[in-house]
Amino acid sequence: MKSQLTLPLEAKVPSESALRAAWIRSGVRLPFHIALQVRAVAICLRCLADSMQRKVYE
Repeated sequence: MKSQLTLPLEAKVPSESALRAAWIRSGVRLPFHIALQVRAVAICLRCLADSMQRKVYE
C-alpha cells in the first residue's frame, strides 16, 4: 500500500465570527460548539468560511 502524499495545508484558521457565519449559512443542525468538535463538519465549516471571506474580498 502506498503512503499518501502530504498536502501543503495553510495554517490560517478563520476567525470565530467567520466560522459562525459559515455555520449559520450551512444550516447544520448541530449546536455551534458541537459542530466544531466533529472533525468532518469542522473542516467543512472552515472551508466554507474561507470561501465566504474570499468572495467578500474579490
